[in-house]
Amino acid sequence: MEEQKNIIVVSGTHGTGKTTRAMEMAVDLKKQFSRKTIGLLLENVVDCPFPVNGQSTMETMVWLTTNQIQRELTMSLQYDLVVSDRCCVDPIAYGIAHFGEAATAMTEALLSVCKLHYRSKYMDVYLHMASKNNFLFADGLRDTDLDFRIRVEKILMRLHGECR
Repeated sequence: MEEQKNIIVVSGTHGTGKTTRAMEMAVDLKKQFSRKTIGLLLENVVDCPFPVNGQSTMETMVWLTTNQIQRELTMSLQYDLVVSDRCCVDPIAYGIAHFGEAATAMTEALLSVCKLHYRSKYMDVYLHMASKNNFLFADGLRDTDLDFRIRVEKILMRLHGECR
């Protein structure tokens, strides 16, 4: 039996309006498909027990990636359609931007799992770029370094290409 692709994700670096767009999409989908159940999955970084941004560790990347996949899988069983303001490859892109381009065994393993999940569950992926959607402000959680955000975006574009 073929798995149902029922997850729509908004991917991109922080401060690009992903959460706002995901909320709007969920509302629009509910209006369009009133008989379908629509789930909205929001950012999981606030629940991460490991340091984030400039203090991120490999454990941060593993926790964020696996937690994202787990939450998406659970919601994909509970709802007809799920809209998420993150993609499973987003934390990997942050990890590569933070730790360097040289892939570690952990990064490769996580990316392999993400590719399988991406191909089997994602029906649509929307990439938000900071150059067109810059809503970032200093909130004490998100990194405001523009060069870092651009590195993350370039890595995200590559990873999305690899996952398709």
